[in-house]
Amino acid sequence: MTLADHELSTLPTPHRWTFDEYMLASEAGVFDSQAVELIEGELIDMASQKDPHAWAISRLVRLMMDLFSDPYWIKIQATCRLSNYSGPEPDVALMSGPPSPPAIEKPAPLLFIEVSETALQYDRRPKASLYAKYGIPDYWVADVIGRQVEVFREPIRDPSQKFGWCYRDVSVFGLEDRVIPLAKPEARLAVSAFLG
Repeated sequence: MTLADHELSTLPTPHRWTFDEYMLASEAGVFDSQAVELIEGELIDMASQKDPHAWAISRLVRLMMDLFSDPYWIKIQATCRLSNYSGPEPDVALMSGPPSPPAIEKPAPLLFIEVSETALQYDRRPKASLYAKYGIPDYWVADVIGRQVEVFREPIRDPSQKFGWCYRDVSVFGLEDRVIPLAKPEARLAVSAFLG
């Protein structure tokens, strides 16, 4: 072994957090003073919310609750386990069924919505790549400043993206439009109702 080999073998490596470690630390209060989410083993700081962001989330939740009753489950800014290394916290997550004990199969995610004010580029690119990688079929970015909704569908592999995936279909809806969730094609959400 050469000196160079020895130096390479002793270099420290970053710790990659697992979902279980992240949840244990969270339950122990480690993150009480900061907002973070787990993305592919890394802890990502989340920006604090401003009033327009909070208002849009509040309106979206009310609209979603009206449209999706049992057996659907709506998670609000809650951790969604996607893998052993990812637990993002979308602003609104529509799940396929009611919450169940850990021993029972967990509901599948049907729609993730990120309300975006200061993290628009992050939500459009790395977050979209992450959600595509884990097969989220319907992903919306509600742009508070631009007052429009970007809808991402049809996950496909794309090695040029951060997590190796992207969405084939991306559509933009303005204040005069209505967005149709894949999980309920007969439903129509007026963009102006939560971004107007």
